[in-house]
Amino acid sequence: MPPCCARRVYSRLLWPVNDACRRLCALIALTTSSAAGAGEAPPTASMAVTAPLAYVRRAVVAPVTLLHEAAPLPRQDRPDRAPGAANASGRRAPIDEPMAALPANMPALFDDAMVGELGRIPGLSALRGVTDGAPVLALGKDGPILGTNAAEYARKADADAAVFAAIDRVGSRTVLDRTLWVRALAVVAPAGGGPATRAVYAYGSASSRRRWFVAGDFVRDDAALLSDAVQQAARELARALETGRERFASRDTRIAILPAAVPAGARRHGTQPDAATHVVIPALSRIADTLFQPELPFTAEVISAEAAEVASAGAGVHRSSGGGGLPEPEALARVAHELGADYVFASHVDGLLLSDRPIQIATADGPRAGIERTASATVEALLYRAADGAVIWRHTTEGSVTARTEVVRGREKLRAEDRCAIDAVRTAYAYLRFDFAEFLRRTERSHRATRLP
Repeated sequence: MPPCCARRVYSRLLWPVNDACRRLCALIALTTSSAAGAGEAPPTASMAVTAPLAYVRRAVVAPVTLLHEAAPLPRQDRPDRAPGAANASGRRAPIDEPMAALPANMPALFDDAMVGELGRIPGLSALRGVTDGAPVLALGKDGPILGTNAAEYARKADADAAVFAAIDRVGSRTVLDRTLWVRALAVVAPAGGGPATRAVYAYGSASSRRRWFVAGDFVRDDAALLSDAVQQAARELARALETGRERFASRDTRIAILPAAVPAGARRHGTQPDAATHVVIPALSRIADTLFQPELPFTAEVISAEAAEVASAGAGVHRSSGGGGLPEPEALARVAHELGADYVFASHVDGLLLSDRPIQIATADGPRAGIERTASATVEALLYRAADGAVIWRHTTEGSVTARTEVVRGREKLRAEDRCAIDAVRTAYAYLRFDFAEFLRRTERSHRATRLP
């Protein structure tokens, strides 16, 4: 189409449509701004049901309070063992240690980061509050306790609300690398009076590797790691205040990981057609409590494997997967109530197959008859939330390994059947671990993309 014809078509057909869309958008913006008011915040009840910073246009950030200067929340891969003790697989459990001393500039770092992150929220201006007359945020038996002069503190700063933050946990973990983590909480007190909003929690962490892999100093010192952890905690706390949504296990959370329900053996298909047999694999039941080890936040407390096994047996959750699939929500609710758990992980091995087929292998003396052994496992896992009885994550995946006959110094070698089966199960559980990590990342991305009015 010639350019002159294209301009004529646009001017006669498309331009009126675009103009109407622009007028409609301007009308919607005008209606929204007039409904919100020129400077009056809606009642505090509306703020409590959406997000702590909903309808707040100007906020004053009070100086942060250090509630516990060095109080890590114990969390290990095998909490049933002492910190640093070797577990059944010979690995040492990570150690959570309290910080020996916190830097003097840590409160200032957090205050600057908090003001900067809140200032990035569209439509919100944040200013740093003064120390004189600022209410102190403390932790009571039923949650955070704020002074009675919180509303007056916000009115003196000519703000719609005041944000009071506190750092309640600081910890470190040292294995091959060193990780420092910080947890913070915040409440919002409206200037018009009334109760403060429900506290939101967030955490941040930073890690550094060693210079020589397993020995030597770390590449970054604790001051740099703590600065990054504080920045991340402030960023996540600002997002939680904006959206009303927290990261997984930001609060004090107890998580139970039930031992995996595993079959007694595997179904084996030999080299001959219709030659199916059952292979008993007793090692599967011995490693059932170590198969699923999801990566959890440092603020989560994992209940011991022994206690989880006793509670699951009392609730009728069997270790053998021969009787069916995953436990029903009613059984998981009984387990959560018995253990006092907020979340419960359950998993089982649905199918385990072994198959052999003849192949030709190349050797120095020429081709030779060999065997290709394949093991495949189907596993399924879920995450149960005790607060509302919902299954928030569920995934099924498969894992397989293949071994072939090898000739080493003139002797044929082939991986044993039980070793192939266990490797296939571990591979499937590694896929489950990756999927759960991706689930957490997707959840966090969706929370960050959500912006409430």
